[in-house]
Amino acid sequence: MPEQHVIFVVGNSRSGTTMTGRMFDRHSEVHCFQELHFFEQMVETGSIRDPGDWSEDRLLAMLERLLTSERDVLFAPVVPGRYGADARAILDRSQARDPVSVYGAFLQAEAERAGAIRPCEQTPRYLFQAEEILDAFPEARMLCLLRDPRSVLLSQKNKWRRRKLGASNMPAFWAFRAWVNYHPYTMSRMWVSASRRARRLQSHPRFLAIRFEDLAQSPETTVRKICDHAGLAYEPTMLEIGQIGSSTGKDRPDERGIDPGRIDAWQSGGLSGSEIALCEKVARADMAEWNYATSGRRLSPLVQAGQMTIFVFKSFAALLLNLRRSKNLIGTIRSRFFS
Repeated sequence: MPEQHVIFVVGNSRSGTTMTGRMFDRHSEVHCFQELHFFEQMVETGSIRDPGDWSEDRLLAMLERLLTSERDVLFAPVVPGRYGADARAILDRSQARDPVSVYGAFLQAEAERAGAIRPCEQTPRYLFQAEEILDAFPEARMLCLLRDPRSVLLSQKNKWRRRKLGASNMPAFWAFRAWVNYHPYTMSRMWVSASRRARRLQSHPRFLAIRFEDLAQSPETTVRKICDHAGLAYEPTMLEIGQIGSSTGKDRPDERGIDPGRIDAWQSGGLSGSEIALCEKVARADMAEWNYATSGRRLSPLVQAGQMTIFVFKSFAALLLNLRRSKNLIGTIRSRFFS
C-alpha cells in the first residue's frame, strides 16, 4: 500500500475543515486539494483494504475524475481525454494497480506539480473511514476538527446561501440539496456520530482532534500543535488566510486571519429556540465531553412533534437527492446516524 506522508483533514461538515486546509496550503511544503470524495464515492465504504479488481480503463477514468475535481472545480463535469495524458503518466508512476495505491500516486504527483512535497486532503467525511485510511497510508497524519454543534447547525442551515456569499460556482441543484438536507435533528445526530468517532480515535498515535474554538481563540498556539502532529515546522504565513467560506457572511478574501467572531455566532440569532433546544437534547452528553455548555432551553412536546414531522418529510426528500453520493448508501446512513 502507498506510504506517502499525506495529511488528512476530517470532521463534521461546517466545522472548519476547509479553512484548516487553506492554512495547510500556505505552508511551503504542503499542497492542499479540493474535497475529492475519493473514499465512499469512488471506493466503497468497508472495501478500502480489498477494493476488488479494477481494469486499467476504470483506473484511468478514476484519475480523470480526480484531476478534473482538482484542476478545474469540484462541480466540473469530466471531459473525456482532457487530462488523459496526465492520467496515464500517474498510472504508470504507480507501482500497483489497485485504486487506493493509484489515488496515493495521484496525490503525490499533483502535490509535486504544485511545488510541494506533502499532499493534504480535506474531505470531512473521511472521518468515518479513518481507521482504514490510516492503515492504508501508514505514514499519514489525520487532523479532526470539532465545533460547537449549535454553530454547526447555524452554518448548515445557511449553507445553501453560499452561492450568494462568494461560492458562485456552486450549482443551483447543490444549493437546493443543501437546503433539503438541513434539519436540526439530522444535523445534531450527525454531529453526535462524528463526536463519538473522534473520541474513539483519540488514542491513535496518528490522529489528533482539535476544537474549532481553540483554533479561533489561540490560532498560533493551536497551529503549532497541529504542525507538530503533522511533522511540519510552523510557518507564520499559515495564519494569513482570507476570510472566506462562511455561511453567514460574504467572503472577505482581502481580510486576513481567523475571525474569532465566528465562535459563538449562533448566540446572535439565526437559530430558533426550538432548534437550539432540540440540538442540546440530542447532543447534550457529547457536548459535555468537549466542554460545550448547554443553554438550558427546553423543548415542548408539541414543538418536538412538529419538528419530527418535518424531519420525516425532509429525510425522504434528502434520501432521494443523495442516492448517487455514496456507493453504499445504507452503510453511509448507519455510520452517520448510529455510530
